Amino acid sequence: MVHPGNREFSTGDRVPRPESGGGGGSGSGDASDSGEGLDEFVFELTREEFLNFFFDDLALPDLVKKQLAATPETRKVRAGYSTAGNPSNLHVVRSFRSAIGRRLAMSAGPREKLAKAEAELEALQLEGEGDSPIALLLIEEISALKARIAAVPFIDTFDLRYANRVDQPQPISKAVMFCLMDVSGSMDQARKDIAKRFFMLLHLFLKRSYE
Repeated sequence: MVHPGNREFSTGDRVPRPESGGGGGSGSGDASDSGEGLDEFVFELTREEFLNFFFDDLALPDLVKKQLAATPETRKVRAGYSTAGNPSNLHVVRSFRSAIGRRLAMSAGPREKLAKAEAELEALQLEGEGDSPIALLLIEEISALKARIAAVPFIDTFDLRYANRVDQPQPISKAVMFCLMDVSGSMDQARKDIAKRFFMLLHLFLKRSYE
């Protein structure tokens, strides 16, 4: 392909191949006329990939022996809610929320009928027929509906919700890390920096090996 502005080549020209070893490439590798050379490349590693590579051949001493000899430990953790449990684990907010939903569901029908009956009674009273037999029947119906709504319990046993807790296994092996640095005159700043880096790597290794 000949690009516009080229003064040396025209369309259809044949470009001679450069002689072996005399290429003028702009690459940063070390070229060779024998077919072998060195090319530079760059790659990136994530933190987890680097730690996996760095700690690949390292292991904790006697970890299997400790696992066989240790007694499994557990601790209580939250695991939602249940309808049965210890009174000390009663969740008040969840229980009241369940009770409110139940009362609304159980009294929805009677409340709708009550509103309709009260509207009809008010219309009869405006027409001057508040003492008519129909009005008396509506008054009795309204009283029965109010009593039915009032009979819905404020809270029931199946409204209660308890905080549920289950046993979660704990890590069997545990580690404690003590970092002691020599601060005598033989430790210059460079050696102290090396010690700090070693402590940091040791801490990373222990965090990966122990949960």
